Amino acid sequence: MAAFINIRSVKFYPERKESRDEEYHGLYRFSAENVEWIANHFLEPKVETRGGALSPKKQMQIFLRFLSDPGFQIGIGKEEGVHRTTICKTISHVLPKIVEKAGIWIKYPAES
Repeated sequence: MAAFINIRSVKFYPERKESRDEEYHGLYRFSAENVEWIANHFLEPKVETRGGALSPKKQMQIFLRFLSDPGFQIGIGKEEGVHRTTICKTISHVLPKIVEKAGIWIKYPAES
């Protein structure tokens, strides 16, 4: 009877890749300190750790990579060590957070 019981497989999460300091600015267009500051300013702290949850810094890194190379989510996913659907969900999560605070940062010249 035991031979017919389905055994749940263990989920596998690929190793998340960290960017090297010398290529950081080229990938994200910001220094590591600036990406950390932007993530803390626009995204709330993440306490969720189940299922390989992304930190706010990693979410911002993914979003900035997408802005520099839009349309290639599979390539970004391979470089960052996450799945394409995670890239899509991250972009959909981060963009409204930035738009929400856009009025603080974007100012148009007043007419004279």
